[in-house]
Amino acid sequence: MEFCRDWMIYLGEQDTVVASGGAAAVCDLYSSHYVGLVENAIGNIEVPLVERAASLVASDGRLGLVFHSGGCLPAAAELADTCGIALITFDGLNGAIEARNQVAVPICRFEQLS
Repeated sequence: MEFCRDWMIYLGEQDTVVASGGAAAVCDLYSSHYVGLVENAIGNIEVPLVERAASLVASDGRLGLVFHSGGCLPAAAELADTCGIALITFDGLNGAIEARNQVAVPICRFEQLS
């Protein structure tokens, strides 16, 4: 979780925090402009995770990020692009992130989030 928080801070979201208390039931990370979900699991990003993120940002108004340690199914990437959710895979061992959809491309090119 802290790894993904550090990436958000590096990309310009200086006020990013790991969610705790009641907020942790809704999201994993948040800043003034973004809410993020972190899935450190084997497998791929699937449509239900993107739907969860889309629902979260629709009710919250901030932009959405999904960090995942696996791959991504094409249908999930397509839905995320339609919803404006950035899908980012991370490798905690080597410190890398990778865009998994078009929304995430500018972020993973190390452009500022805000």
